Amino acid sequence: HCEGVWTILSAFVDVNILEELAGNLIHRLENIMSMELSCRRAFDELVLWLKPVEGLPHTYRVYEARHGLKRRMSIPDIVTFSTTTEFPLPCAAYLAVHALCCEVAWMSGAAEYIMDTEREMDQTSVLANDGSTADALVGVLTLVRHC
Repeated sequence: HCEGVWTILSAFVDVNILEELAGNLIHRLENIMSMELSCRRAFDELVLWLKPVEGLPHTYRVYEARHGLKRRMSIPDIVTFSTTTEFPLPCAAYLAVHALCCEVAWMSGAAEYIMDTEREMDQTSVLANDGSTADALVGVLTLVRHC
């Protein structure tokens, strides 16, 4: 199933993520950004993403899946990456893949399902003998099976 996802993604972006970020290459500087912890969590949970501002290099508009998130976290509407070193800035293509995943997840309802399933499992320390936690287990196993 995951190969199909990467095939579809490759139709929308100009980068072969599987090759460029294979193994230890995942840690390449173009794939790294420093963020405050709650901001990073939102980015990882696909509720925060960046899309380029046309005509402004290394400048991105910040999008949110939950209205008011940026305001509560004091995140600006526009961010510009810069450096005073020879080290590379975050790769625009990698940010585009992240944005595409966020938008698809939220438009399809998949992100809410995943978050609900993770929340339910976080609140469940052990599986109940009476089967009352079976739905949570099935949800997690379904998520794992697809990737």
